[in-house]
Amino acid sequence: MNHLTSRIARCAVAMLGAAVMAAATAMPAGAVGNSPDKGSIVAGPNCDGGARFGESTSIWPTPAGGDYAGYNPYGVSLSDDLCTTASEFVWTDQSNVDMTWKWFEGTASGDGSVAGRDCYVWLYIPTQGAGAYSARYDVWGTDDYGLSEVNPPAGWHWLFWPGHNVDQDTTSGWIYIGQHTMGNYPDVVVTLTNKDTANREIGAGSVAFHCV
Repeated sequence: MNHLTSRIARCAVAMLGAAVMAAATAMPAGAVGNSPDKGSIVAGPNCDGGARFGESTSIWPTPAGGDYAGYNPYGVSLSDDLCTTASEFVWTDQSNVDMTWKWFEGTASGDGSVAGRDCYVWLYIPTQGAGAYSARYDVWGTDDYGLSEVNPPAGWHWLFWPGHNVDQDTTSGWIYIGQHTMGNYPDVVVTLTNKDTANREIGAGSVAFHCV
């Protein structure tokens, strides 16, 4: 083998190795888009069955519409668990009136533990009652059911956020916000906290989880 042929062979091997490495670390195909992967568990103020949804609040949310309507699990038409268009909102306020919405997937909702799995997360921004300019979403791992009014409850571990607050005024429908390995935490939680410019509607719609 001459020098040129040897060099071409080495380059081919390097390129093959890089391709294998990229394939091993790539996200599932659906996770790169804004629609949840088929079979993702959907939770929300509008969903029967599936993951759990709740609030920690000193104020009462207002019912609205414009949320995801479809099956839970997402895209599985044989499921009897359905989500309607119902959502809810509160008016934002800077005078220490606070509210936190919570979406759970894992043991807290009666499903299996997500410990040791990678969880991918999508948000559905409603088309009604959602006009906050800077909605703060966070993703947590926990081994507690989040029933405490402490924000965040003891035992919660912050995993990630989308890297920016979400402008609900210019965004609607499903958006993909990221993924994280759960480690030893059996539950994954998304929170949305009412802290934004005053006199805006901050809306809570559905969240979808796909833990693999």
